[in-house]
Formats: sequence, C-alpha cells, structure tokens
Amino acid sequence: MRKPAIQGLVCWAGGFMTLMAFLLLLLGTPTSADGESEAIGRALAHTGVAALIVWLFARTRPNPWTWPRFVATYLATFIVIGLVSTRGVATSERGEPKQWPFVATFPEGWLVEKVAGASSAPQDKDVGIREVARQDAEKGAPVIQLTCVWRHPADGPIDLDALVEATAAKLESQYKSPRTRVENSDLATVKIAKYSGRSVTTKVFLDDQLVFEQESFVAATARCLFSAQVAALPSEFTNAANLFGTVIRDITID
Repeated sequence: MRKPAIQGLVCWAGGFMTLMAFLLLLLGTPTSADGESEAIGRALAHTGVAALIVWLFARTRPNPWTWPRFVATYLATFIVIGLVSTRGVATSERGEPKQWPFVATFPEGWLVEKVAGASSAPQDKDVGIREVARQDAEKGAPVIQLTCVWRHPADGPIDLDALVEATAAKLESQYKSPRTRVENSDLATVKIAKYSGRSVTTKVFLDDQLVFEQESFVAATARCLFSAQVAALPSEFTNAANLFGTVIRDITID
C-alpha cells in the first residue's frame, strides 16, 4: 500500500474517532438508535470524504507528502467540507420542507431529539418532522412529541375534529384487549401559538385501574398539520400535562 493511501486511512480513522468523541462530549449520547446511526453515518461520510479528496490529490504528486503536510491538508479540507455542508443545509432550509417550522422550549433535564419523518415508519420520512422530548431515559418516563406533517397547496380544508378523533381511536386500538378500557374526553378548543386547535384526553384502564393517560392537540398551521401529545403514567401525568401546557403556550410556529 502506497504512503498516501496509508496516510488517508489513518486520517480517516483518527478524524472519525475525534469527531465522535467531540460530539459525545458536546451533545451527549443519542437518545435513540436512529439518532445514533445517523450521527455515525454523518461522521463517517464527513471524515471519509475529506480523506478521499486529500488522497486523490496527494497520490499524483511526484514526491510523497510528509505526515505533517498531509494531516494539515486533511484538516483544512475537513473544515472546508464542514462549511460547505453547513451552507448547503442553510440554503435548503429556506425552502420547503427542510426548515424547522416551530420552536419549543423544554426545561433543563428533558432529553430533546429532532427527527426527520412524521413517524418512525419509512413511508413517513419525507412527509414531515417531529421533536420528541423525554423527562429522562427511564422506561415509562413522561414523553412529549411535537409533529408537523407538511401541507401542500392542493390540500383541501382540514377537519380537526376528525383528526383528533382518529388519533384517539388509534390509541384505543393499540390498547384494545378483554382486560382494558379506553375513555376519551369530549373535544375541547385550544390555542397553539396563533392557531386555533382541538384537543382530547385519553385514559387507559387495565382491570378498571387507570394505567396510562395521554393528551393530544391538533392544529392546522400555514405550513403543516401540527400535532402534539403528552403521555405519562397516572402518577406523573398531572405534572407532565402542566409542563405540556406551558410548552404549547410558549411555542412559536411559522
């Protein structure tokens, strides 16, 4: 193996490990497997492309580059690629549907993840985005999810009541069994930023004992169909719902 190839592979491996260590130190461990896979993929691509570019250039030189020269060129190329990719994201965010359409604030201690896709289903990857917040990493901890499904000019009027009822019916079907009972409250009108929306609270009972609660909001904004849910165990639902109300009250939606 020629020296430039060895230098490229070493810079790729070193750059990848350094970048991942920096991301883990700065952002912490990803809260989902999807987030972890995306971070690793981006880091591999970014560091690998920089190494490939420098190797393609260095291997054509009549005299092999010294290690300091190769590493310095690699670092410069890595920075340039980072700036170009950032500029590309910023440019794409000025159009539809890349720009994040809302800004929500959560208290310290909540784990917040922004995810592409209206749901985890592959077919929903390009139809919207969502933001998932968890009070902590423990199983059963309160969860708040904010979702935007992109609207299109050809879309007709949206029946919010039907959408809220569909959300409640989906939850009911998920928990349906001989031992469970699901109760939905009457629909209520809520205010989400500058938009009027509808809400419903769902309670799930197991053998007549309350085991789960969820509150769901839906509103039609200028750019997307916005939905928000908070879900928690009964012992934590009141506090989570109060926080949810604060998040919705202070949210900013384009």
